[in-house]
Amino acid sequence: MLKQKLSRILSRKWNKKEKIITAAVIAALAGSLAAALIYISHKDIVVIKEPVFYSYLGEEFNYEGKTTLKWDKNRMHMQNEMIDGSLSPGGTPLYMEDRESLIVTSMMSYTNPDTNYMRRLSYFGKVYYEKGMCLLSVDGRRKLEVNGGYLFDGDNTWIFLEPTTVTIGSNEITMEPMSYITVKNKDYFYYYSAGDKKSVFEDWTGADITASDEEVTWTLNLSRDLLTTEDGKIQMLIPNPEILDVIQ
Repeated sequence: MLKQKLSRILSRKWNKKEKIITAAVIAALAGSLAAALIYISHKDIVVIKEPVFYSYLGEEFNYEGKTTLKWDKNRMHMQNEMIDGSLSPGGTPLYMEDRESLIVTSMMSYTNPDTNYMRRLSYFGKVYYEKGMCLLSVDGRRKLEVNGGYLFDGDNTWIFLEPTTVTIGSNEITMEPMSYITVKNKDYFYYYSAGDKKSVFEDWTGADITASDEEVTWTLNLSRDLLTTEDGKIQMLIPNPEILDVIQ
């Protein structure tokens, strides 16, 4: 199935950035993987020593053994003894085996539309739950307790930190916190739903893809990178998270 999806995707027209990312992913997925976080050897390398879960293009992968994440030239590279070469996750999060925490693989903006709070969660940042509260951590020491909102990589991937309803035409998908979705507009989308632990890949239907919180105090248009707040104001999403201040 994954081979067929990759073949279909390769037959489409890509911009330069997508070609680079996709080529790296395909090369790596030809072999296998592994992963999970434990210590940082220096600011651009993380060594993971516990199993991880990875969902990509609607397919699921579980990996064991030591994995190294390296940030180099604005891209994340993932290496493991079971990987042939290296994998570039592109923005797809890596989940710990219990799926109660994840590592972001790119710069991401954190936004809580209800409080107008916006900061940056850098690569290697961790999202996890502790005593029922969602925490964002930059380096294992600095933590931010958050109450809802979402993470956005500035391109096409969102990680939801509160129950969210994704709407595609007349179809509604309920996503629990820690779910993510990647939208390649006018082409395809794929997501991992944390509540029912389901990974899905679908071709784009032509309808805009939106996401709203439970009380519908905010709505994201994932096809157009727009945020509509409770007072009806519409704003563009920030395409470059690196310009934001890091979370404190």
